[in-house]
Amino acid sequence: MIPKLRVLQIVTRLVMRGVPRHVLDLATHLDKERFEVEVLAGQGDVVEGSLWEEAAERGVVTYRLDALQRALNPIVDLRAYRSILRHVVTGNYDVVHTHISKAGFLGRLAARRAGVPRIVHTSHGSISELQGTDVVSKVLRQCERRAAMVSSALIAVSEDVRQNMLSMGVGAAEQYSVIPNGIELDFFDRNLEFEQLPHVTGRPLLGYLGSLTTEKGLDILLSAMSQLANRF
Repeated sequence: MIPKLRVLQIVTRLVMRGVPRHVLDLATHLDKERFEVEVLAGQGDVVEGSLWEEAAERGVVTYRLDALQRALNPIVDLRAYRSILRHVVTGNYDVVHTHISKAGFLGRLAARRAGVPRIVHTSHGSISELQGTDVVSKVLRQCERRAAMVSSALIAVSEDVRQNMLSMGVGAAEQYSVIPNGIELDFFDRNLEFEQLPHVTGRPLLGYLGSLTTEKGLDILLSAMSQLANRF
C-alpha cells in the first residue's frame, strides 16, 4: 500500500472569513485515500468569530498556536516561527501549504528549515500592507520575495492576483498556477426565500455581504452607490 502524503495547512487565524473556511474545505475534501491533512492556525480577534468548533465537527485535526497572530510583533513572531518549526519537524510532513502573509512567511521559512520536500503558498487577494511606499511595506514585500524563493509552487486565486504579485517581484511566472477557490454549495440553503421589501419591489436592489474591513473597499462601494442614486 502506498503511504498517504502528510499535508500541513497553515493559516494565520481560524476565524469566520473566506480564507480559513477555504482551508477547512481543503482539509476535508482532499482525497482521503491519498492525503492525510492537518491544520495549524493562530489566534484571531474575538469579533471575527471562530471556526475551531466547526473544524472539530468536520473531523479536522487542528493545532492552535497563539503566538501566530496577524499583528506585527518581532518578538512574538520569532516565538511563533520557532513553534511552527518544532511542529513541522516532529510532524514529518510531505507538503506544507500556507495561506495569508504572516503564516505564509513564517510557515514557509520553517518548512524550508525543516527540509519539507514540497512547500506551497496561496495568495488569496491584494494585500494592502504590501502596496505602500513606507518602510514597513518595503520590508513586507521583501519578506514575500524571500518566501517565494523557497516555495516549490505558488497559487493565485485569480489572474489579477497573480499579476499583482508578479508586479511586486514576488515569485517567478513559472511558479504560479491560477486556481480559483471552490465553494461548498451544500453550506448554503438554496431554498431560502427572502421577504420582498415593498419599497424596492420592481426596482434594482444592490447589497453587500462580507467583512467590514478596509481591504473590502466599502468606501468605493458607498461612493459608487451614491452616484447611482443620482443617476437612477
